[in-house]
Amino acid sequence: MNLLPERKNMRRLVSALIAGTAVIWLATPRHSAAEEKKAKTELHKQMEQIDTGMKKLRRTLRKKESNPESLEWISKIEQAAIISKQMTPSRAATLPADQQPQFVVAYRKRMAQLVGEMLKMETALLDDDNAKAQDVFKELKTIEEDGHDKFMQDDEKDSPKPDEKK
Repeated sequence: MNLLPERKNMRRLVSALIAGTAVIWLATPRHSAAEEKKAKTELHKQMEQIDTGMKKLRRTLRKKESNPESLEWISKIEQAAIISKQMTPSRAATLPADQQPQFVVAYRKRMAQLVGEMLKMETALLDDDNAKAQDVFKELKTIEEDGHDKFMQDDEKDSPKPDEKK
């Protein structure tokens, strides 16, 4: 009795295995070395929440009828900022050990400043003063840009898309 499949069946089996392997390989997500190196930290995820909220606020702050939506985004940003201020930016690890504590304190102060400004914006909206809320938003954008320059590593900064303005 011949235990080996016939030659024709063997070809079919090999072809099916190759096709199956190709499908699995093509369906598996690929990441570049740079993407794998830049694995998103919890702090990075919180900062993305803040960034998303700020983009939404840019639109909603203009109209008083959008104040309820703006207030929701402000609350989300405040929560993410409070969580973030207790974390340590990855850039701290790149500094000499004697400079790390001062760096972390400066980061935490900047995050506390952000929360304070968000509270000012919230108060302005609760007073139906959208003009003041927009002024606070402009100050927040300055705080955000300055904070990114001081506390983020260069490889963590997302480059703006061509159609996106800073």
